[in-house]
Amino acid sequence: MRKIRIATSVAVFAASLLSAQADSVVLKSGEVVEGKILRKSAAEVVIETRFSATITEERNIPQADIKSISETSPDLEAFEVLKKKGLPADAFDAMPYATYIAEVKDFIGKFPASAKVPEAREWIRAAEEEKTKVVQGQAKIAGVFLSKEEAALERYQIDARKSYQKVKDAMEQGESVLALNRYLDFEKSYAGSRIYPQVVGEAKETLQKLVGSLTGLQRGYAAMEEKRTRSMDQAKPAEQKAMADAKARQDAAFKTKLEDAKKEKAVFLPYSPNSMESMKSLQAVAEKQLQRISEINVAPMQDSLKLVEEAKRLIGLREFPTAQYKLKRALELWPANDSAKKMADALQAAVADQKKADERQATAVKEGFSSSTAEEPKTPPAK
Repeated sequence: MRKIRIATSVAVFAASLLSAQADSVVLKSGEVVEGKILRKSAAEVVIETRFSATITEERNIPQADIKSISETSPDLEAFEVLKKKGLPADAFDAMPYATYIAEVKDFIGKFPASAKVPEAREWIRAAEEEKTKVVQGQAKIAGVFLSKEEAALERYQIDARKSYQKVKDAMEQGESVLALNRYLDFEKSYAGSRIYPQVVGEAKETLQKLVGSLTGLQRGYAAMEEKRTRSMDQAKPAEQKAMADAKARQDAAFKTKLEDAKKEKAVFLPYSPNSMESMKSLQAVAEKQLQRISEINVAPMQDSLKLVEEAKRLIGLREFPTAQYKLKRALELWPANDSAKKMADALQAAVADQKKADERQATAVKEGFSSSTAEEPKTPPAK
């Protein structure tokens, strides 16, 4: 027997993160079923397999069909989840480190005898070191720490990363609609940030998945309604009331969520698998936005960023004319490129400093020449 489940809440999705596909059941037919073993009995094994972040299948496999079973120990499974998460690539305050350290300590508390505890303790030490740097005013962007002074100059890029983190948080919670609304907010304010080309690609991928999911849900809507009706007809009066009350609560919760989104003037409105209208409406918006985002060409942006890095190197070598050409080309490829604008300002400052240095040197040479001429002894007249 198989049961298809669609996760529509943050709680269900968050729980799914902890059920990594670490177990496997090898059937006598040769088929290998990978997922998370939920239950085992003398008659069967129940295993949950995952098709996507929100769609799972619960499969009951008779023991008579099973050749072998492989299960991952709970401590190793939990350890791998933490390892995959790792230290934050971006950090601007102590919060992400405090959360990470608490999670690692929780792992140690649950599995004190695990062979992975020493490595987990090392993660805590590394996190504490990085947290101290951030508290002292440094910032971490894409795994690289900036000094307090550098962070001040990179405020636009840091704010862009913070905005992007909100998009990522929503995605990790399984809230793709919320993530897409946050993406639009990001796009309004940070379309010139270094991370923008990457975020465009991720938004496009999210939209493609959302459109696919909505298409599948709509195709199965009639069958789901038919099954719901059949279950209601076959249920006892008390069960019918309970089912009707549960659906009424779901519909009321969705209505509230929808009204809140409309008040916030969200472009992407939430949907419910129980509402064909909401799914069609969201799909129309998603397809329109997908077409728009697909037309954004990130290749010139990526080339522009490479030119900025080349210009930075050339400025360090005092090759100002070539650096200026590189930056001019970078801004032609991507006029909104904030890094190119900042580097152009840095180039202008470097040229001005060099000019002042040359003037000081010329003055020093001139003064030295004048001094040597004034002190030159005169030749006495011939007798």
